[in-house]
Amino acid sequence: MDRTINVTGRSVYKAPADMTRVTLDIEGTNRTYEGAIRACADNGREIKDRLESIGLRRESLKTVSQTVKPHYKEISYRDADGDKTYKRVKDGFEFSNVLRFEFTNDNEILAKAMGSMMAATCQPDVRISFLNSDPVRCREAAIADAAKDARRKAEILAEAMGCRLGPLMDVSYGTQMSRDHYENDGFALCCASAAEDLDLDIDPEDVTFNETVDAVWGIVD
Repeated sequence: MDRTINVTGRSVYKAPADMTRVTLDIEGTNRTYEGAIRACADNGREIKDRLESIGLRRESLKTVSQTVKPHYKEISYRDADGDKTYKRVKDGFEFSNVLRFEFTNDNEILAKAMGSMMAATCQPDVRISFLNSDPVRCREAAIADAAKDARRKAEILAEAMGCRLGPLMDVSYGTQMSRDHYENDGFALCCASAAEDLDLDIDPEDVTFNETVDAVWGIVD
């Protein structure tokens, strides 16, 4: 019977959060479908104009999602027995825009961007988060560290049991990624409550890349 040893290597690789991501949530209603679509387009143009005014490229604004669906309201009426009841009545269309732009960390640019977004007529809710600009390289480094950890654990176990590692028989890796593009938690601003002049001094924490490697070695005397 072949004798094997199974180990799981783990790594927690930290990399600087060198990029700022700003996500805008915009919602509204319009009486017609065409009007709702037009409102979404107008929102995008306004945000692009505002980005350009603070020195960012218009092309940096990306659409994450856009939805338009019927909007309903409830109205009350008396049924045949005279009892008060309610029914849903179509009342135009509601739309939702999620827009996003990113730039290299810069508190001055971030303050300008926030001030401009808060003054936008479309009144977006704003969320700021931080990420690393090269997640592929960071993940590869995390996988390599996890593989080294697996080998180190296997050697320790083999030596403790009085045997040696034989050939590597199987290896696989997975990820414990918890957020898209390895984002840090950021903060949110409500358009209705944010001040126009923001004095920001933000030093985001490192982004963490968690990886695991599962390996199986044969063991020999």
